Amino acid sequence: MKKIQSRVPYTAIISTVDIWCAAMKQAMGQLTTTAAPASTAWPANNRAIYVPIEIPDTMKFDRFWAFNGGTAGGNIDLGVYTQDFVLITSTGSTARSGTSVIQKINAPAAFALSPGLYYLGCAISVATDSIFQWTLANAVHTDGCSVYEESSALPLPATATPVTMTAGFGVPVIGMFTTGSAY
Repeated sequence: MKKIQSRVPYTAIISTVDIWCAAMKQAMGQLTTTAAPASTAWPANNRAIYVPIEIPDTMKFDRFWAFNGGTAGGNIDLGVYTQDFVLITSTGSTARSGTSVIQKINAPAAFALSPGLYYLGCAISVATDSIFQWTLANAVHTDGCSVYEESSALPLPATATPVTMTAGFGVPVIGMFTTGSAY
């Protein structure tokens, strides 16, 4: 099978906006008319959103990141889960810092992922905080992309119990940096 290169080499970054994101692969053509991500209020206090990602090769990571929106006063927890929703690692609840910028947060320790399907998890403490996200046309498309949510999930739980995503929110712009990357 021919590998498709994203704009940023997959050896440096895995995110919800590159070609390796399983949700975005399925969602192409299902985004609303706004092609660029937009700053959008988080759907509810302490809500977690889980987005599938594909790891193409064995990779080692040491940092997570989120594209903060126009307001960022609460806390965020970023993590990665197995396809069975067992937490591998997370940043823990961390104060959000900066508006309309990429916030980088170190993982507690570097971690390796083998090729396969995983879920990036993101939970934000305050519904008035915003994050950049891709808006999907409706909840059916979001569910079709295997994007899930969970109430009262900050900090991210050791085992997630996700449900079908509700309408009104899309795919948050989040990701991970490989160990030693310059980003």
